[in-house]
Amino acid sequence: MSEFARRRGLQLIVDHGDERFDPDLGLLLPARASSTADRGGALVESAHYALALLELAEFPRQGRAEAIIDRIIETDTSGKRTEPFLALALFSIRARHRRRLSAELVGRLEAKAALSAGPGVSMWVTAPQHPEAFVEVAAAFAEAAVLGGTARRTRCTARLRALNACLTGAKRDREVPERDVAAALTAIYLAKAHFGDARLHGILDQSILGLWQHLLDADLCASLGRPGAVPVSRLLAALIEFGSDGAISVVADETESPLSATPAFVIDVHLPRAVHEAFARRSAVATRRGAGRGFGLTLQP
Repeated sequence: MSEFARRRGLQLIVDHGDERFDPDLGLLLPARASSTADRGGALVESAHYALALLELAEFPRQGRAEAIIDRIIETDTSGKRTEPFLALALFSIRARHRRRLSAELVGRLEAKAALSAGPGVSMWVTAPQHPEAFVEVAAAFAEAAVLGGTARRTRCTARLRALNACLTGAKRDREVPERDVAAALTAIYLAKAHFGDARLHGILDQSILGLWQHLLDADLCASLGRPGAVPVSRLLAALIEFGSDGAISVVADETESPLSATPAFVIDVHLPRAVHEAFARRSAVATRRGAGRGFGLTLQP
């Protein structure tokens, strides 16, 4: 995507966050129909808002981003395992902006983002048949990359191999919401961009291909761009538009918060060739849009 288009999309996200920000609370007010209601809710969206503020790199707004991060860290979750969606959002902030934040804040952010609540707490709580298990393992990879530890990294790699095998061999579940698959895809793209090394890229690429294939095989996106099509989540719409460089038309769910698409702006999305061709065949419009004109369907508030 062009930098102009990327900044335009980020500005739409920030504008939405500005409307929901509560100065007294120091966080975003919960949305009435949040797509992240079961994923840490306002805390996750607040982290995405802070990330978008930092991505725009406007110095006057950095103070608000830092205050939001501080408020998230202060939120009492003692004795609880950090929710993987929140952990991944915080680790993304750390990966992209740690040089702009104070060392003290970065250290506290890392501690907050750690998945495990303490000894004896299982790292894995999500069933391997569910796409959100990929989010969990991506957050664990981030933790391993930041906090170190060969054993932790080995466990993550073994878990990802098992998830890939399960994804390959399992019957496609049409009941799984496509936004969950989109969240899993985004998590794996983030892990590849920031928390994996060259030795892991092959395994992560298998996950990416398998999750895209899951969407195609389950026919979740069969009516992309067609009149009367069922809208897809904003995050999946952004992944498809960015991955196809705007060539594939999508219809996004405008009832979702634009904040849900934030992670797509901090990864480099490449659609596997076979997936790109399959989506192009299913899309009613597969003509390239001009630079800077993308994201209208994806991110309009």
